[in-house]
Order: sequence, then C-alpha cells, then structure tokens
Amino acid sequence: MISLFRHRNFLLFLGAQTTYSVGAGLGWIALPLLAVTATEAGPSDLAALLLPEAMATLLFLLPAGVWIDRLSHRSVLVNTALAQAVLTVTVPIAWWAEALSPLHLQLAGIGSGIASAFGTVAWASYLPRIVDADRLLPANAALSTAAEVQGLALHHALDKPLDALFRSMSASAGPLLKVLAMLASALLVRRIDVPEEAPDRAARRPLLRELGAGVGFLLSRRDLRGLVIAGALGYFCLLVLSTVYGMLAVAWRFLGEKQDPAAHAWLIGGEPLGALAGALVAWPLARRLGGVRTAWLPLVVTQPFLLLIPFVPDDWPALLHLAPTFVQGAGFTIAVIAQTSYLQREIPDGLRGRVLAVQVFLSTLATIPAPFAGAVLSETFTEEPVIMACGVSLTLAGVIAWRALSSPVSDTPRAEAEGVDH
Repeated sequence: MISLFRHRNFLLFLGAQTTYSVGAGLGWIALPLLAVTATEAGPSDLAALLLPEAMATLLFLLPAGVWIDRLSHRSVLVNTALAQAVLTVTVPIAWWAEALSPLHLQLAGIGSGIASAFGTVAWASYLPRIVDADRLLPANAALSTAAEVQGLALHHALDKPLDALFRSMSASAGPLLKVLAMLASALLVRRIDVPEEAPDRAARRPLLRELGAGVGFLLSRRDLRGLVIAGALGYFCLLVLSTVYGMLAVAWRFLGEKQDPAAHAWLIGGEPLGALAGALVAWPLARRLGGVRTAWLPLVVTQPFLLLIPFVPDDWPALLHLAPTFVQGAGFTIAVIAQTSYLQREIPDGLRGRVLAVQVFLSTLATIPAPFAGAVLSETFTEEPVIMACGVSLTLAGVIAWRALSSPVSDTPRAEAEGVDH
C-alpha cells in the first residue's frame, strides 16, 4: 500500500473522492437545516425535500451506467462535481434574496440526486483506470479508510463544532461549504492525467440495448451474480441494524429505559470503529488469504458475533459490550473492500459502468424497505432477536459469496474488454 502513496494520480483521486464525499455529507446535513431555518419546514416537509433527491438518484443509476461507459470518466466526475456546486450555490443566493421556497429546495435536491447517480458509478468505474489490477484492493482499502475517518469526524462534529459553525455564521454556511468541497473535488480530478480513449460514437446502440448488455454480462457470470446478491443482502441487514440501534438509542437516551453507559457502548461506537479497523487491516489480511477468500471469509467468521449481544451482562466493562459490533463492523468492511475490488477487476472496461450501476441499483433498492422492516420487527419481536437474525443473515451473505466464488476462479483478471458488445 505504501507504493500507492507515491502514485500521483491515485493521490489526486483519493483527495478528489474524499472532498466530494465531505461535500455530499455536508449537503445532507445543511440543506434540511436551511429548510427548517428559512422556510420553517416540519418533519413532513423535510421528507418531501429528501425523498425526491433519493428517488432521483435511484432512477438515474442505470442510465448513468450507460453514459459513463460512453464518456470520459474524468469529464463525468468533473461535470458531476461542478453540477453539484452550481445547484447548491443557488440555494444560499435565493436565501439571501429572500426568495427561497420549498420548490426551489426540491428542484435543487432532484438535480443533486441525478448528479449523485453519475458520481456514484463514475468513482467506482474510474479507479481501475487509475491503478493496476493488483493494486485495486489496497486502493479501495485506502479509500475506505478515508471514508470511515471522514464519517467519524463528521459524526463527532455534529455534536458541537459543526453545529456551532452553522449557527454562528448563518444558515447558508453549510451549503457554501459543500460548494467549496465540490469545486475542490473538480479541480483535483482535472489534474489526473491518465489517458482515456474516447469511445467510438458509431458503436453506440440504443440505451436499453446497451443496458441489456451490462445486465446480460452480470447474469452470465455466477461469481458476479453471487457477489451482487450477497452485497444487497448485506446492506439490507446493515440498515435494519442501524434502524434498531437508532430505536434503542432513543429509548435509552430519552425514555430512560437504560442509563448505564457500559450497557450501550456497543451501540455508540462499536460498528463505526470496527469499520475503520477493518479498512486498515483489509490489505494485510488479503495478502495472507488472497483477494477471493477475503471476499467471503470475514463475513462467515465475524458476523456471528452479533449473536452474542443479548448475552453480554449489563455489568460487564464497556469494552466487552463494544466487542461484538466492533468485530461485525470490521468483518463487513473487509469483505466489502475485497468484493468491490473483485468486481472492478473482473468486469471489462467497456462494460464496467453498466454492471456496477446494476450492482449499486440493486443494493440501493434492497435498502429501501430496511428501515420499515427494522422498526416493525423490533416492535413485534423486540430488538435482541432482530439483531440476532441480522447476524445470521449477514453470515448467510458470506456463504452466498463463498458459493459464488467456489467455481474455478483465481486472483488474476479473467475478463477482457476485447470483443465486448457495447
């Protein structure tokens, strides 16, 4: 991994994706805050603001995959970041002009959601053009480490520093910070000098036919199908767990059902700290196990630790309460890094945008019912059985990945772009 930090283009990519993610995170926080401040939006208004953006991202993922295969990835990422900046800057301008309306916020959110669809697929599709196939796993580990550090920092900042900054400057501070982050991301991507051949316009087919080629390639590969199914199941369970943890946090913090800090240390810090640890050890572990085995074995070994949560006595030290979710978060992150690297390596360059778009679409689609399922199951069976069921299901995701990769596969690239029907 050390050699990656001497790789100019990867460092630019790492900085660009990190600043882009920071800007996206600030947008999810700042725009609802501005809506509450400027338009006195209530809970239903916030739902009406956020839902169109999320739906726009979901609906445009598949077409985005087709267009990303048609265009220069660098230009897509630059234009995506610039579009995010332009759409976002209109919000504080309208606020200063006392012309900000809920419709304006919704339209800006929809535009941002469409840009996010292109960005999500383009970042994953561009990395294999930046680094060689044998460096994909350490590169993804570095990107995941940066993302986990950013997530922890943003979560901590929400408690006091970031909230104080927003309130002390003005309601428009958050959107302006997002604009600056997006502009910085665009500038960093522009400095990447990896040559990209312009796809032949004459080879283009109707959008649905090109999308069908991507779906057909995915369906033709048992290993890729299995990883996509395992990933969708994993993200569904992860969001169910997040819902359950959130309900427990509300009950413990505001309803006074449990006050002992040790009893819910696992809830507060276990999973995110484990995810960071997993990102840090993913590459060393993969060097020992191999990339294929690392895509499933951590899930099978670590996810059953969730079954221990109901049995840890309340009077045990906080560190022991932290262990199950810490181990679960670490194992899940390691497996995701390895699976992502495998997909990027095995999908031909001319189809990568479309196939990854289908993968992200299915994973996103699987998470839609997860909060509702988590809430209903927790109310019906209490939280502990739901957590245990998620542990079993996440272990099953590892078994699915193992079965998918148990056919003759190796750690060398098998997919070739030559001859692929675009």
